[in-house]
Amino acid sequence: MRHFKKIGMIFLILLGIGFIFQATNGISAFTTTPPDHYSSSLTAGTTYNYQVIEFNGPVNWWTEGKYLDTNQNGEISITLLGFADQSAVFWASNLNPVPFCNITSKYLEGGVLKKNVTFVNKSTTEIGSMLVLGYNDYNPGFITSINWTHEKLLATNSVDPTGSIPGTVTFDESNPAQIKMVFKQAPVYGNQNTTLIYNKDTGVLIYAKTEIFFFNLYSLEIQLKEGNIPGYSIEIFGLLSIIAVIAIVLVKKKNIFNTK
Repeated sequence: MRHFKKIGMIFLILLGIGFIFQATNGISAFTTTPPDHYSSSLTAGTTYNYQVIEFNGPVNWWTEGKYLDTNQNGEISITLLGFADQSAVFWASNLNPVPFCNITSKYLEGGVLKKNVTFVNKSTTEIGSMLVLGYNDYNPGFITSINWTHEKLLATNSVDPTGSIPGTVTFDESNPAQIKMVFKQAPVYGNQNTTLIYNKDTGVLIYAKTEIFFFNLYSLEIQLKEGNIPGYSIEIFGLLSIIAVIAIVLVKKKNIFNTK
């Protein structure tokens, strides 16, 4: 009997380790210390919630084979995991390393927010590309660097009149706490119209409105909600819970082996 109990305990411990790896979604692959060109106030595990003002989709997230969908007064949430180099699939002109996040969309139904989908370990460049929070090869997404001189240079280069997707970009820094970028695609080449407003101190997106007609009209308008307080993400909370369970198992194991 004692032999079977020992095997059972070992199995539970191994299972717990497996759950930890799954629960953290590979977070150990990232550095949680913000690089020099990002705000030092950025904390892994912080979730930023955005109210959806307008949405005309859905978004075909082709790398996942799923769709991101929401509606008016729905919600899009971003949880910062850490920083790493962007993948070759979604390479952009943004400086490496870039933020990686989990992104969750919710839709409002009957006065209740209901989850649509969650995509994990997504770079800000992939998110920016998918949701059109950027222009051409410049995809700042929800969190960008605070080297605004370089960011403005990248934004300007992305609308190069001699490039494949020419357009214009203007910057408004009349509010000293914010920077507003407005991208307009040259009419003869398309009709993208994107406005992005960032907090200059943190690099976090405050407001976005973007639209483009590509077979169908796609549009998204979002606003950062008040009271986004840094805290543990669901994955970290789950990790701590699993560690607690394993500790209990180990105590029970010790008690079992100390009897008789």
